[in-house]
Amino acid sequence: MDHYELLAPVKLLNPEVIIIDCEFMSKPNPMIQIMCESTDNVLNATGIIEDQNETLVDTPSVGAMERFAEVLKCRLVWSDWDSLAKDERRGMRDYFRGTQKCRRTCALYPLAYDVA
Repeated sequence: MDHYELLAPVKLLNPEVIIIDCEFMSKPNPMIQIMCESTDNVLNATGIIEDQNETLVDTPSVGAMERFAEVLKCRLVWSDWDSLAKDERRGMRDYFRGTQKCRRTCALYPLAYDVA
């Protein structure tokens, strides 16, 4: 998914908040990793072209998401999943992988609606 290409038109809708929950690279550098992914797994991305067996997926870094927010004039707030007690993390393994890619959640607040 091209996150910026999705975020820019969503911002034009003037939402109070945009919530994103997806996989991010834990890098502070603004970068995007592009990989091929099989389309035959229902948990993976779908193809755009008919009978497409694999497609490209991109994974933004934490730094890229911060840059997207800056360019879109939004305040970015990351959810603190680490504050969740270990015994309350059942079914949330993706958020606690401890690898370079981990599922995270963030909210973008357009500056016109900033609630801080």
